[in-house]
Amino acid sequence: MIRNLFLLLLVASLLATGCKSVDLIADRRQIIEVCNNQVEAWRTQSYKGESEVWAHTPYALKMLTTGSRTIGWDSIGHAYKTAFAN
Repeated sequence: MIRNLFLLLLVASLLATGCKSVDLIADRRQIIEVCNNQVEAWRTQSYKGESEVWAHTPYALKMLTTGSRTIGWDSIGHAYKTAFAN
């Protein structure tokens, strides 16, 4: 009985989550917009602009091609403030 109930709940949850529509074109446009905003923020040395495009989480990760990495928004934000102050 419990097994059947579990299977019923599993199938119902799969059907509920699998039926969501995704607009890939709109998602792509939004991703490109955020990337362009970040590039513009860097170009204009805008801390506010950088702040608007980054997730303010402790696990945000900024990696550069030089191999350096900064983890967490607090550290990333501080690095931008320092870089833009010079």
